[in-house]
Amino acid sequence: MLLLLLRLLFLALLGWCMFQPQLKHTLTETVKPRFLVVVDTSTSMTMAPAPTLTTNRWAVAQQVLKQSWTKRVQAECQVDLFTFDVTAHPPLPFNQASALVAQGPATHLRENLRAILNRYRGQSLEGMLLLSDGLDTKEVHDDWASETWPCPIYTVRLEPPVTWDVEPDVHVDTVDTPRRVVVGWDTKLTATISG
Repeated sequence: MLLLLLRLLFLALLGWCMFQPQLKHTLTETVKPRFLVVVDTSTSMTMAPAPTLTTNRWAVAQQVLKQSWTKRVQAECQVDLFTFDVTAHPPLPFNQASALVAQGPATHLRENLRAILNRYRGQSLEGMLLLSDGLDTKEVHDDWASETWPCPIYTVRLEPPVTWDVEPDVHVDTVDTPRRVVVGWDTKLTATISG
């Protein structure tokens, strides 16, 4: 009789526990795609093409970072701000964009773009805004723009077109001649010239 009473008590407690209301916690998190803002902080950004211009590349880049597009993009994407010159620097909060200073010694554009984009491999990237003069001081050619990149790269013209007086950049890369030259014989001299 005692065992039957204990079994009935156990079943009653089990039934009571089963009919208790449940407490559920639901957490919904929206994963926003990322949008990168990459700013060239080399000293060349502070150069002005002509004395008649009142602004330089750096002043225009700072104005672009203060425009209203930033609020719209931040509403739809997670915005990461990067700076680079010789190396790519760690990401900064976007509200620190006004405190940036252009004083880097050189620009390694292609190398730093690759380093920054490698950090986001496998993640959803909406695009990248690149604020730079586009001159890579490490590379001989400026074909970085025609390379295939994992996201769209948007640029802004930081100065009026055709404002710089550009002197031709022609230089001799290599000269190759035989070690022995005989007077009166033809000797082949090969020079590689880049420009």
